[in-house]
Amino acid sequence: MSQCLNYNFLIVFIGFAVLTYLLYHAADQFMEVKRLLCSNKFQEMIENYAPEEPHPAAVELYKAQTQQRIELLRKVKNESNDVAYYELYNALVPEVFCRDLVRIGSVSDGGKWMCNPHRMRKMDKCTIYSLGINNEPSFEESLQTYTSQYSFSDLLPKFGDKRIDILKVDIEEAEFLIQDQFLAVPICQLLIEVHPRSAWQALNFLRKMSNHGFYLYSYEINGAYHRLCEYSFIHENCFEDYGVKTIFGKYLSD
Repeated sequence: MSQCLNYNFLIVFIGFAVLTYLLYHAADQFMEVKRLLCSNKFQEMIENYAPEEPHPAAVELYKAQTQQRIELLRKVKNESNDVAYYELYNALVPEVFCRDLVRIGSVSDGGKWMCNPHRMRKMDKCTIYSLGINNEPSFEESLQTYTSQYSFSDLLPKFGDKRIDILKVDIEEAEFLIQDQFLAVPICQLLIEVHPRSAWQALNFLRKMSNHGFYLYSYEINGAYHRLCEYSFIHENCFEDYGVKTIFGKYLSD
């Protein structure tokens, strides 16, 4: 009986010793893994591993659907009812790929989606204009001094700017009145809320943007008023500046 107890004790002791050894080395290994995960080298590995562009097969699928989207947009009717937006919103997808699509500002009303905004940090000069209402605390106060005397296109030489990197617009239907004016000046990214009275009016706005070299990269339908929609465009002349390399397909041009 005594020998049996001693044997059992030995087994328990050995088991405990083995468990302690494993836990001790497991803790060391865990700390080593933790150090690796927190290291700058690992973070660089993750950044380098992350694909900069979508898979070629996905790009080809987008391109293959371009003609279908064109045909769907041809069905959009000049009607003011919500059903008329069915074809328009079903056809919408990004025309280009932005690796870092970031919402700047509020996550609710007022924020805008931008394409690779970190690129602006490397620019010698970055010009941002903001046209809007509802107490937007940026460019509007100084802009209002000139709006009664100058057109939009007159503002660039007035401020000594040659191009606008980011133009943010939310002017409650007046975007249709000044569209030709802001299309007449060099703009890289346009972040705009469109307030159409019909799906046909919205589509014509998008087509005019497309015909002037702008590519859609983001859209956000207003959850409360479905006819309203936030659109983000980038001009083809600014692809290199903002790291745009992949074109899914241009379907908004008429």
